[in-house]
Amino acid sequence: MRILKLILLNIMILSSFAIKAQSLESAIHFDGRYNKSDKAVVTYLKGKKIKDYNLSVFHSIAINESSEDVEKMNNTILNDIKKATQVEQIYSQNTLKACYMQFNPDDKSPDLNRFLLYKSDNDNAVIIYLEGNTSLDQLIKIFINKK
Repeated sequence: MRILKLILLNIMILSSFAIKAQSLESAIHFDGRYNKSDKAVVTYLKGKKIKDYNLSVFHSIAINESSEDVEKMNNTILNDIKKATQVEQIYSQNTLKACYMQFNPDDKSPDLNRFLLYKSDNDNAVIIYLEGNTSLDQLIKIFINKK
């Protein structure tokens, strides 16, 4: 019974995330499809662990050795760039290698900014969705520059 409750709780958390991020095409990657994949590491944090960073949601997926999944992520990221209010992009040989985006808050959480951080190379990629009272510049400092 306890395991069933944990499964239901995880489904509810993931469902609430998908609803919040539904205006982003990249939200499809966070629908639970990678939760049991041997080629992915999924992390979901909420609450005290990320409060010091002015964040309320941290949801990441790291894909390893799957060029097909990386290509799908690249395509959704390229479409989401068009919706971003602020974008930082890094290309190498005409291929997107990293992208950091900020989006307007959604109607359900009008006081929280939304962000996508993305990094890829050949068969590996990391996509991170975040919500919080911070800025893209601050997140880049935390996750990239570490200053």
